Parts: sequence; structure tokens; C-alpha cells
Amino acid sequence: MTDKKRRLRYHSLRHRFRKKKEESKARYEAKLAGKKYYKPASGNEVLTEARNSRLDVSANVGKIVLMPAGAAMGKRGRGAGFYCKDCDLTFKDNLQWVEHVNSKQHLLAIGESGEVKKASAEEVHERIRMVWE
Repeated sequence: MTDKKRRLRYHSLRHRFRKKKEESKARYEAKLAGKKYYKPASGNEVLTEARNSRLDVSANVGKIVLMPAGAAMGKRGRGAGFYCKDCDLTFKDNLQWVEHVNSKQHLLAIGESGEVKKASAEEVHERIRMVWE
């Protein structure tokens, strides 16, 4: 192994060790504060926005769907019930599904940060005017 490769490998390992140590410290501090640790956003997520349409959970009422014999019995994979294709999970009732759609796990899977942009007073007044008209 050449000297240059050895130095690159050393700096790479050192960088990885430093990042792991920082994450470990952040996990410990979150645990002390009684909170759950979440990895910091990578920067290419988008802010979470209000839905433009309603969640239509009544569209499949009364429909019969044939499931293959090997369909998943647990949450993973396509099975009987409400299916989230982004997370590859199946939920038995609409309450679990709606709760999942609003969860941090789902928001991260679809590329949203879960953070919401704070609106100014003027934006709030404009939104109220738009809804009332």
C-alpha cells in the first residue's frame, strides 16, 4: 500500500470515528433530556406542508380484493388492509394508517423533514381571507 493510500485511509477512518463519536454524544444528551434521538436532516428534505386533498379512506368500502396465498400476515409487505407503498407497510384499520401517514417515519421515507415553516401574521390573515371567500 502506498503512503498516499495509507494517509487517505487513515483520514477516512478518523473522520468516520469522529462522526460516530458526535452521534453517540447527541444520543446520550437526547436520552438525558428524555427525548428520542433523530439524525439531523441531510439538507435535501423539503418542509412539510398541509395536504392539498383529503385522505379518502372510504373509497374501498364494500370492495373485495383477492390476496395471494403468500400475502404478508404482519405489517411488512402488501397484505389485506391499508397499504403504504413508500414504507412497504400494511395497516389493518384506517386509524393506524392515518396515524402512520402523519408519523415521522413516513415523512422521512417520502423525503420531508417533518419541520414546518413558521407563517407570518400577514400570511395567516391572507389564508383566513382565502378560506372565508
